[in-house]
Amino acid sequence: MGTLLLVHAHPDDEAISTGGVMMKAKAHGHRVVNITATRGEAGEIYNMDEAASRPRLGEIRTDELKTAGEILGVDRQEFLGYRDSGMVDTPDNKDPRSFHQADLGEAAGRLAVLMREERPDVVVTYAEDGVYGHPDHIKAHFVTNAALDMLEREGLPAKKLYYTAIPRSGMEEFMKQMPEEARRMQNPNMRFAGTPDEAPGLRGARQPKRSELVVCDDGKPDLRAGFRYRVFPARSRQSGPRAARTGPLRGDPLSSLS
Repeated sequence: MGTLLLVHAHPDDEAISTGGVMMKAKAHGHRVVNITATRGEAGEIYNMDEAASRPRLGEIRTDELKTAGEILGVDRQEFLGYRDSGMVDTPDNKDPRSFHQADLGEAAGRLAVLMREERPDVVVTYAEDGVYGHPDHIKAHFVTNAALDMLEREGLPAKKLYYTAIPRSGMEEFMKQMPEEARRMQNPNMRFAGTPDEAPGLRGARQPKRSELVVCDDGKPDLRAGFRYRVFPARSRQSGPRAARTGPLRGDPLSSLS
């Protein structure tokens, strides 16, 4: 049995971006650990009374996360203890308690404590663009990498690091179907570019320090070729620099969970 550890920003991110991977890992007998940075206090409210639910939104979303975890097969749920940062240029984003404002070393240290306890085989978080530019998603990327660096220096490296990704073509189709009212209400700081279909996760000549994979999770066992799992240009921990692979990753993407 292996351990899959996911680092997410808010309650609901685990179901939206990695629900299928979590359920698959659990169905195959692996341990699933979900680490959530915040309780989503600054989230948008669409289906509840704003005045009644806003003061206790973190509590509401925590309860929702617990229910989601039971469905997805989460064995352990932990929080890093930060406040939701909201979007760029909002008061929430400037709150000193927010994840965005947290010291990188301190936040990575909190995560590293949990990683030492769990010794995960596979770690999943967001790419450096945060999927759509959310400050907490971006911070989760850097905090996760910093925590993994700490463990690697201690001789406790994870086998694989995965990033979630949404194919650009899929994002473009989503934007086409977005209602006009939703377009008008869209936060200008949210970027829905998506990851290029031909090389998911590739950003210029970026060379990550560790072997990295992209997970485009639709909750299904298979998706048409070229869409779901591809390898970032990466340097293996063991073998030094290697060329980028832009074709689909063959075999089970969770094969490191042994």
